[in-house]
Amino acid sequence: MRRKIKKDKLPKYLYHATSVVNLENILTHKILAPIGKRINGYDEDTISLSDILTDYTQFYGDVVIEFKTNNIFKKNDVYPYEYGIDEDNPEFYDMPFWEAEWRARSIKFDYSYINKIYFVNCPIPLSMIRILSDKQIKFEIIEEKNLPSFSESLLIEKYRERMEIKKEMEIHK
Repeated sequence: MRRKIKKDKLPKYLYHATSVVNLENILTHKILAPIGKRINGYDEDTISLSDILTDYTQFYGDVVIEFKTNNIFKKNDVYPYEYGIDEDNPEFYDMPFWEAEWRARSIKFDYSYINKIYFVNCPIPLSMIRILSDKQIKFEIIEEKNLPSFSESLLIEKYRERMEIKKEMEIHK
């Protein structure tokens, strides 16, 4: 079931980190899905998305796909990830708030849903440049040092905003 939310409350983009090796397969099938319930070495049964591009993404892959959020929400059941720990708990401030902020069982998309693909410190194979050009997908090579970093307080504030969105989504189910 798709959840309804006011578009103005959603972030403009959602980011998914992967590898150059996986990118061709993702673009061919136009889907992000956990294969064998394994993502980046962790047991997972969902796809992780972030609502900010940050230097943390480098740990999840050398390619970051920037999706237009409104388009992703039209076709997929995406929801804010909740860490399940209360703010009054001292462990709350030890949570990795920069990690999986949004989740979905899978993400189906059209090429028009992709705003841009970032290649972090990696050369782009000529075959990939052809695919991206044929699909009219913008791309950019960026240096790891140019990825933005954010304070913990900003990340916690963004988490709180997502929890407000989650509450609103649950009301509109």
